[in-house]
Amino acid sequence: MGTTSDSQSPELAELANPERLASYIASRLGTPVYPLELEGQAKSGSSNITLFVRWHDERWVLRRPPSGPLLPTSHDMLREFKFLKALEGTNVRVPVPILACDDASIIGTPFYLMKRVDGVLLQDGQPPELQTPAARAAVCESAIDALAAIHAVDWSSRGLTDRGEPYIQRQIRRWSRQLELTATRGRVAGLEKVAGWLAERMPPPASPTIVHGDFGLHNMILSASPPPRVLAVLDWEMATIGDPIADVIWFLRGWGVWPSRNPANELPSLPGALSEDEMVARYEAVTGRQVEDRLFYEVFSSWKGAVILEGLYASYLEGNAANESVARFEYEVPEAVANLLELVSLN
Repeated sequence: MGTTSDSQSPELAELANPERLASYIASRLGTPVYPLELEGQAKSGSSNITLFVRWHDERWVLRRPPSGPLLPTSHDMLREFKFLKALEGTNVRVPVPILACDDASIIGTPFYLMKRVDGVLLQDGQPPELQTPAARAAVCESAIDALAAIHAVDWSSRGLTDRGEPYIQRQIRRWSRQLELTATRGRVAGLEKVAGWLAERMPPPASPTIVHGDFGLHNMILSASPPPRVLAVLDWEMATIGDPIADVIWFLRGWGVWPSRNPANELPSLPGALSEDEMVARYEAVTGRQVEDRLFYEVFSSWKGAVILEGLYASYLEGNAANESVARFEYEVPEAVANLLELVSLN
C-alpha cells in the first residue's frame, strides 16, 4: 500500500517527505504504515511552516521551520512541543500533541505533529459568526480568559523550569544578540538605542508564570458556532517562564488601531470589541494581578517585535522565508522603529 496519494503535491512533498514520514510515524506509534497525505499548507504565518496531514483516519498538523540557515534559538519546534505536552490536560486551550522528532534525516529538519482543531482563524478575515458587537465582545473576553489560564498554570508541577535570571533582562540580551546575528544588522540603527533605554528602566522582576511570547488574535482558533470563544492557542515557539505582564502588553500592542496588515487585528477596531483599558481591567479582575509600568512594557514589546520582523526580513533576502509576504518588512520595520524612537524621545 502506498504512503502518498496520487494527487500529492511535489512542493508539499519537499517540505515533509511523505514516505519517510509515514514510516517514522508508524514506528513511533506502533501501527502499520498507513497511507499519508499532505493535504495543504497554511497560508498565514510568516515564521514557521504549517502543513495539514491526513494519516489513516486522523487529521493532524505538522509544524516545521523554514529551510535554510536559521538564527540560534529561532524557529524552535521542539520548544513548542514541550509546552504543548506540559499544558495537555490543564485549563489552557491547546491542540493535542502527538509526537516530536529531533532527527533531521526524516524530513530534513526537526518537527512535531499535533491534532487539528477545526474552527475560525481571524488571519482569514472576519467571518460571519463574528459580525455582531456581542460576538466580538465575547471573543475579547475569551481571549483574556485564555491568557489568564496560561498564567495560572502551576508550571513547576508540569515539569517546566525557570532559568533563574529575570525574564526582561534575559529577553533584552537574547533579542539584542539575535539582532547582532541578523544579516541586515545596522539597517535600522535605532533598535540599539531603544535596547539601551530598556536596560536602564527595567522594572522589578515579576512573580514568574508561563509566558506564551506571541499571544495574539493571529495565533488563536475560534469556535465557528456560538458562543464565540477561543478553542486553541497556537504558536508556542517563544514560550518560556517569565513575566506575565509582558505577555499582556504584547497581546495589546496596537490594540484597536486599524488599518493593520494583519487581518486578525481588525476585530479590536470594530463595534463591540473591548477597549485596551477594558481588556487590562478584565485581566486584572480575573487574575488579581496589577498591570503597571505600561510604557516600559509597550516599548519592550514594540522593540522585540521590530527585532523579530527584521530577522524575518533578513531570512526573506536570503531566500529562506516561510511566507513571501515578509518582503513588506523592508518598509514596516524602519517605520515602526521611527515611531518607537519618538515614543521614548530618542530621535
